[in-house]
Amino acid sequence: MVEITYQAQLQKKLACIENQGQNILCYYGRSGIGKTELSKSLFKLLKPNYPACLWLDGEGIFDFESVRKPVEPVLMQMRSQLSKNRVNLRSFDLAYLIYRAAANPLIATISLEAAKGKNAAEKLKNALDLTDAFVQMNFGDLAPVLLEGVFEVVKNGLPGGKAIATLGWFLMQHSEGLYKWWIERGNEDLRELNDCISPYDILEKLPLFFARDLQNYLRSAGEAGVIFIDGYDKFLDASGRCNWLEKLISYKNSKLLWVIFSQQKLNFIDTVENVPIVPLTTAECQIILSEKGINDPEICQTIIQASQGVRFHLNLSIQTWLDISKKRQPQVEDFARNLSEVLRKQDAAWEPDELRMWQVLSNCRTWNQEIFNELMVQFKLEKWQNQFAKIIASEYVEEVNVKVDVNLWRLHPLMYQHLQLNQPEDLRLLVNSWLGNYYQLEYQKIKTQSLELAATALIETIYHTLDYYTLESEQSEIRINWCLQEITALQQQGKHRIIVPILEYVLENPSFTNNGKWAALTGTLLGKSLKVMGDNDRALKTLETARSQWQTLDLSESLEAATVELELAGLYHRMNRTFDADKASDRALSIRTKLLGKNSPEVAEALNSQAEIAASQGYYRQAVNYCDRALKILQSHPDTQPLQLAQVKFTAAWLNVYNNNLDAAERLLQEALEMVVSAASEEHPLAISCQASLGDIYQQMGSHQYQKAFDRYSIALDASEEYLGISHWQTLNLLKALASFCRKLGEYEKAEEFTTRHNDNVGIGDWEETAEFAMKLNNIAFSLWQKGEYGKAEPMFNQALQIRLKVQREEHPDTASSLNNLAALYKSQGRYDEAEPMFNQALQIRIKVLGEEHPHTKITIANLNDLRQKMSEENPPI
Repeated sequence: MVEITYQAQLQKKLACIENQGQNILCYYGRSGIGKTELSKSLFKLLKPNYPACLWLDGEGIFDFESVRKPVEPVLMQMRSQLSKNRVNLRSFDLAYLIYRAAANPLIATISLEAAKGKNAAEKLKNALDLTDAFVQMNFGDLAPVLLEGVFEVVKNGLPGGKAIATLGWFLMQHSEGLYKWWIERGNEDLRELNDCISPYDILEKLPLFFARDLQNYLRSAGEAGVIFIDGYDKFLDASGRCNWLEKLISYKNSKLLWVIFSQQKLNFIDTVENVPIVPLTTAECQIILSEKGINDPEICQTIIQASQGVRFHLNLSIQTWLDISKKRQPQVEDFARNLSEVLRKQDAAWEPDELRMWQVLSNCRTWNQEIFNELMVQFKLEKWQNQFAKIIASEYVEEVNVKVDVNLWRLHPLMYQHLQLNQPEDLRLLVNSWLGNYYQLEYQKIKTQSLELAATALIETIYHTLDYYTLESEQSEIRINWCLQEITALQQQGKHRIIVPILEYVLENPSFTNNGKWAALTGTLLGKSLKVMGDNDRALKTLETARSQWQTLDLSESLEAATVELELAGLYHRMNRTFDADKASDRALSIRTKLLGKNSPEVAEALNSQAEIAASQGYYRQAVNYCDRALKILQSHPDTQPLQLAQVKFTAAWLNVYNNNLDAAERLLQEALEMVVSAASEEHPLAISCQASLGDIYQQMGSHQYQKAFDRYSIALDASEEYLGISHWQTLNLLKALASFCRKLGEYEKAEEFTTRHNDNVGIGDWEETAEFAMKLNNIAFSLWQKGEYGKAEPMFNQALQIRLKVQREEHPDTASSLNNLAALYKSQGRYDEAEPMFNQALQIRIKVLGEEHPHTKITIANLNDLRQKMSEENPPI
């Protein structure tokens, strides 16, 4: 059998695993050829003998790329599988804990008393390593124990030796075993934390910590490890790459074998062995059919011919035979004679209620037992509730591995697509109506617990509403309106990074964009969020499109149109288009006054906009008048929202600054900040603006307030970089302010650092994937590398490399330069195992393209020889 051949190839690779620095085996083939079945069978074959043997499902590892970072769920799924066999990944565990603590501030509110009666601190004290702690308690229990140390690190900020020193001090106090490990190698293994500025920098380093720890574990245990990845294609981005996963796979580890299942060959690294999954031969198909009791020559020939050697289609015909055999003797005409008929013949073999059951399930992208049972009851298919185990064991069903402790299933993609297209329209509408309602209730339950999961539930609600409803129906209108209200609520909380991809997903749906009203509403919301995120060009295009849509609908005098005008006024003002800003603001004020009355909070928002525009033109008395009117309305109106009042107080503060009333300005900003934090969070864009403005005011107050000024600027900068982005105008303004402030204090080294960061971020903020931009990135990275700022240089070198691979292709001198530079950086950091394959790759390109005698080729040869000399000095032969 062919499968035996694949097993033999795998065993052969394992037998000589230590002869190679990297071991990668890729089985590739078309959809339905049997990749998932083969991956699971090979995994089951190896798992009993390899404690570090993992299986990942690319199809189900994360719910939506738009709302989840795949790095974290992939790594945590692997970590959870390894934890069952008590595999030690000390550095990774600690780094992940710091990342979670910094990225999820709510964890900091958990007290030791909240650890549900468990003496977690004692468990940590007695643990030999973090794996023991992770095995004995869940994250919620572990977090309070490490609270003191971890949050000191977070509070003190990253980067710097201070963070590492804080960790060491904490471990010394709380765990003798952990402190011993820390001294011996922990602080060295986590050296990259010194370069991490935000928790998301740590997230980018987690694959490195995981790969390094797994390498150390396998070496010390004298074991080999195997990681299976099924559905590798699902990790790839629009360019066909997954950079973080490629780096993880490429990490040199002579004890680890990657076994990857993909539709295409892997070509991002030379050491991969690509093995095609070939169709089953006629003889192999015959053996499988015979084992199932199918021996009629004519039926066998028909089944084999129709399957074309594709395992999934062969299995479908076998299932058809089994289903018909329960009722009567199967006949040749019961079976498809070509590939396109196989699924239709299976439909005919099912009993009506079984076909209906599968049709119902085909409307779920994934399901668990709870959803399955509720669907069966809802659609009067109760008899299938007791057959759940049989259904999930079917050839048509695949398990989805999102999390180790979460059981989800889905239909095989080919069966899913077939049943989607072949079911009664009324059934599709009913099932999607129920699913939309289910996820709507799910969202309401979890929205205060996990924003990430809530966003997924919200997208599912929208998906089941959009794809199968006519948007003119009353039910559709109610649910879409609810979704947009929830998105608006998230927007008011400042969660723009979450909602932008959701809104973009909505606007990609043709059935939605064909409905002018919903398209205009969604465009209005998207434009507002893009404006806040500093994406001025896209915001302008989106908002002006929404304005045109409202005009087309003959709703240019509506409140919705007034909102677009108000957002455009703010955007025009930012872009120094004062005339357009004034005109748009006037229209917003006119419409709102006409429809809501002159004393509504919405009118106050428009007055505040006019105050900002007037002040920018030097009309301060007029601006104060507008602002005072807005404040008076909001302070007296019962429906005023805290964020509305905070925004006007922010404007009032700046008008006081213009008049040199600094104490009044400080008071107003403090009040505005408290309102924003209470109503939303410290990461809300208005909160960031308040912190930055307080920095300005304290600086103007004089030297006795300089420390306060620096602290406020720093708080604002950290939040702006993390939540708005490093190239956001707010971030750039803060870097300029800090550079200027440090020069004023005579701290020229710090000023230069902030100036460099500003210039680097400007260079990154507005770019296209061109050879010229890759060169710019490379030059900036080279400058940072020469100054020893490795953490800042690495991502830029990497980005330059990825652009060159995409734009200039692999066999180009510039690509070789990027590989050489990145390898040199790794060599400088002592990351020799990562540097060697890159130097090798650069050398092969340069020999082929430039020739052996070219100066650049000789440089790479010298680099490689020097690296190998250093490696031999560190690991002398025994």
